[in-house]
Amino acid sequence: MTRTLHGRVTKSLAVIAGLLLAPTAASAEPINVHGSSTVSGTFVSPHQNDIEQDCGFRLNLVTNGSGQGIKDLIDGAAEVAMISAPLPEVMNQIAADRPETLIGWNSPLVRQSLVAHPIGGTRVAFAVNSGNPVRELSFDQVIDILSGRITSWSELGGSDDPIEIIVELGGGVRTLVEKQLATAGEVLASATTVQTAAMAAYAVNHIPNGLGITTDAAIAIHSAQTITVDTAIEQPMFLVTKGQPNRRAKKFIESVRKVGAG
Repeated sequence: MTRTLHGRVTKSLAVIAGLLLAPTAASAEPINVHGSSTVSGTFVSPHQNDIEQDCGFRLNLVTNGSGQGIKDLIDGAAEVAMISAPLPEVMNQIAADRPETLIGWNSPLVRQSLVAHPIGGTRVAFAVNSGNPVRELSFDQVIDILSGRITSWSELGGSDDPIEIIVELGGGVRTLVEKQLATAGEVLASATTVQTAAMAAYAVNHIPNGLGITTDAAIAIHSAQTITVDTAIEQPMFLVTKGQPNRRAKKFIESVRKVGAG
């Protein structure tokens, strides 16, 4: 009986020790994930608890835009970057906006070191203040607004107020719009800027004549009014690593694809 009791005690202690040593989502070192508020708000933040459970470690999310996420990845502040436009376009935008920060997509060092992992997509959305009577636009009208040919809401059936375009400072949504609508760059250069695409949806709630370039997810979060456009601008989304992902980054990417995009 003594030997049996001793064996049971030894076995119990071993089980307890194993539980204490096993990594959990609460105790493991968090993974730093920086970048696009669109990616975060669409695929990560709404499912964060489930992703952390699946990964086995916590997420340290910083939503600071696609470009800054890439910079943080290169600088080592993030293990994974979130971007809401194709990697070459984000890199070119960074080089154009902040040439002193990065040396551009054509750099062999940058091109070879970054790996983009597709996780899904969403659509660019346009938001207005709830007091704005304009609810629908054709894609041609969007082009005319972003090329500067339409400048007043009165030209669209609204009030006699100028259209105040609100756009993120330099993230994936802006990059995609400028890429698909070649004439938009000059107009957006003089637009009201906010830190992220999600903040553009928030801002129109306080700017009666505003037109926010944002995403459906951000509009839902901030209860902004959506403008229906007859042609969608599709927005692909990616997670980016420096080189092939390590074990933690690979598990996180797999979890986002399974839980966040599922």
